[in-house]
Amino acid sequence: MNKIPILKKRPEEKVKPSSRKELGFGLARVGNNLVAEYRLPGVDDKDVHFEVGKYSLKIKAASSREAKVEKKGFYSHSFSKSAFYKEIPLPLPVESEKARSEFKHGVLRIEMPLTNK
Repeated sequence: MNKIPILKKRPEEKVKPSSRKELGFGLARVGNNLVAEYRLPGVDDKDVHFEVGKYSLKIKAASSREAKVEKKGFYSHSFSKSAFYKEIPLPLPVESEKARSEFKHGVLRIEMPLTNK
């Protein structure tokens, strides 16, 4: 997957939830761009990968946590791992090679310019 430059979010822009009945997902047309936001709580930015196609957006994420507790007469070790994959159809064609992204506070924001055709 390609490295995508970080997008500087303008404070006046808000992405409205799409018509999809999915918690934590928003898709909106903002000017000449299609903007997607997806909440990925508990995931580090290095573990988030996405791919933009002309009519689709694929998001992959993984997270793992390990905790150890050692006290007098007590020892606990826990480990959890989770993975996430989502393919989202886009309502309009986009220029995938010009997509820009930002991952901040557990929210992935991807701005994709619409094609001129």
